[in-house]
Amino acid sequence: MKLYNKRTGKLEDAVKSLISDDIAKSEVTTGDLIDAKSTLTVSETQVYTGALVDSWTDLDLSSVVGSNSALVILKVKTTGSAGNADLIVFRQNGDTDEAYDSAIENCANAVKADALFFGLVIVHTDTSGVVEWTSGETDSTCTIDVVAYIV
Repeated sequence: MKLYNKRTGKLEDAVKSLISDDIAKSEVTTGDLIDAKSTLTVSETQVYTGALVDSWTDLDLSSVVGSNSALVILKVKTTGSAGNADLIVFRQNGDTDEAYDSAIENCANAVKADALFFGLVIVHTDTSGVVEWTSGETDSTCTIDVVAYIV
């Protein structure tokens, strides 16, 4: 298997990378090696426009990321009035974690957005390219775009 070594900028044999002098000297971490099969795609594509939802709802991203697991960056914007931002939260499809409430400020998987400001979130899809989302609000509309993803 070939891995991309971020330090050398080259594809290297996995075994060679793992037994190199740099690793023996602890100068390279596992974060320096990336599976060469992963692909970053940057292309903004709208995947939803409509009303906010107030319960966990599937959002199928497979038309953009394919029917597979992907790490996705989403851009979210609502029509909520300026200064009255709506909280929108995402999670992997099938996740049952409910650790979200209105006290959350912008973080990796949640954003407060309104008509003036959009937010970016990072979320992992399930193996079918689906995430779940909710806002707890239904008084605004929003747009959700896939900005980039890694498969």
